[in-house]
Amino acid sequence: MLIPFLPYLLAVAGLSALLALPPMVVDTPGWALAALFVALPLVGAIVGELPTRWLGGRYGSNLRRRMLFLSGWLALLALVPMAPVLQAHLGWTGDGESAALMVLLLNYWVGDALAVSPLNPLDHADRPEQLRRFGHALRMPLPILLLMLAGLALPVLSDDLLIAPAGQSWMLTWLRVLGGLGTLLLLAAVAVPVLIRFCWGLRTLPEGPAAQAMRQELAANGVSVGAVLAWPDELMGHATAGVIGLLPRFRYLMISPSLIAALDPTELRAVTAHEAGHIKHRHLWYFLVAIAAFILVMQVLATGLFWAGLFTGGQPPMWLIIALEVMALLVFFRFGVGYVSRHFERQADSNALRRLGPQPFEHAIAKVALINGIPPELDNWHHYGIGRRIRFAQSAHAEPKRLVRHDRKVTRIKLGLIVLLVAGLGAQAAASSPGAMSWLGERYLAHRLNGDAVPTRAELLPLQFLASRAVQHDDTASAEHYFRLILRVTPKDPQALNNLAWVLVTRPQARPQDLREGLRLAEQASETGDQAYIWDTLAESYYRLGRYNSAVAAASKALLLAKEGTGRGDVPISYYQERLAAFARHGQGA
Repeated sequence: MLIPFLPYLLAVAGLSALLALPPMVVDTPGWALAALFVALPLVGAIVGELPTRWLGGRYGSNLRRRMLFLSGWLALLALVPMAPVLQAHLGWTGDGESAALMVLLLNYWVGDALAVSPLNPLDHADRPEQLRRFGHALRMPLPILLLMLAGLALPVLSDDLLIAPAGQSWMLTWLRVLGGLGTLLLLAAVAVPVLIRFCWGLRTLPEGPAAQAMRQELAANGVSVGAVLAWPDELMGHATAGVIGLLPRFRYLMISPSLIAALDPTELRAVTAHEAGHIKHRHLWYFLVAIAAFILVMQVLATGLFWAGLFTGGQPPMWLIIALEVMALLVFFRFGVGYVSRHFERQADSNALRRLGPQPFEHAIAKVALINGIPPELDNWHHYGIGRRIRFAQSAHAEPKRLVRHDRKVTRIKLGLIVLLVAGLGAQAAASSPGAMSWLGERYLAHRLNGDAVPTRAELLPLQFLASRAVQHDDTASAEHYFRLILRVTPKDPQALNNLAWVLVTRPQARPQDLREGLRLAEQASETGDQAYIWDTLAESYYRLGRYNSAVAAASKALLLAKEGTGRGDVPISYYQERLAAFARHGQGA
């Protein structure tokens, strides 16, 4: 079930890499942007018109068309480059990156459907059939598309994993990581199967001998499903059967009507026993374990690259990190999920063999190959070929211990996935804990600085990061230490002067000498940096020393600069207005 959605996962990952490219000057007119937006899906129409023989034959050609369109679409976006331009144009929304991702994802949705079901404007006679196929192509990825758009519109899981929130304990860090996995589990258990059922318009299989035989076989295997659904052939493009959902109430067994028509009752039970094998052995749960472990490992690797670059002076750009993650995603699906899937499918075959013997199973999968035009000896990355499956059934019938040996092998694979998940959980919790990375960073810097040695510019980035982290966690002593080290490298840097001034004048029980030094640093910063946040620090310094009129004057200048957008950042104008009003009230009271 992951295969139809794989291009969308790659599309979002590729777009994220493009949006992480360095900022660029936006000089593309709106009409050109709209023309490019309309033209991009036409690449899908071109791919859709390619002869099937160029794509290796009918079986698997749709997936190859989709991957070819995805490659061309991302290549054009990189050459234009449209993604960062669109991000800048949509910046008025408050989150240009999310808005650009949503808009481009909808653009990809249309092009992807055209790659599978092109609309030929010259073929008037076949227009209704073309529109029908195009509608099915739009419906196929709709469940994952809706989840992605919801995730972009409501970024509830977008917490920064590199810096934990201030005051967060080790236990809260664990709960934070587990909460993300819990959300993933909830989506997989409930949201995905329900969305698939309704987006694809799947109907309950009508009462009759087929539905009765399938329910009887499920009961004989000791498993249950929420419903047995008819899976329209035109939706998938081939006849097949499958099971989705983790929880019995939201678990569905789906089967193509054409496959039911081709199988006799015993063969239909063999297909049902195969799908029941997936449920009995909890294969869907372990697929989820594999995906969760991969996500955690990727987050840990990204965090590791970040910290390694931070403290070695070779910080890799974000677009490169995301590009590496895209490559890792491809390798994960091709070799990791492929390896696990092949062994899970064979174990499901084994369940059908134990239940009904080799003959019904062999006849059933031979008919599947015939209906779909699958060459018997053709393997794919996630499934053994029909010929190999039949030969395994015959050899297992002659030597039943082969089934036992394969079950043991699958048990080892499952244990390996659990170990990988637990290791990923531990590594991610450690990487996102408030103290672990800071402690390592401090030890590394202490080693590089050799005590009282003057830092070099190579140490500026890690010093700035550690100083910001110390401020986040109200560790004013460490923050002061790091900011003083930064000023030894850049003594006239207005931002470093301002930051140290703020730490000195705002920390609890600030001494008079701290306040006087903070005011001196803030005045130096204001001489070289005309920024709203600098004048705000100067106003705070005057206020702490009881110089209210000077505080009001500095706060007025900060508000003026903030209204001009100079040095305001993400702070709302109301902050500077409230600060000015507070200083004025204290001045009147004095």
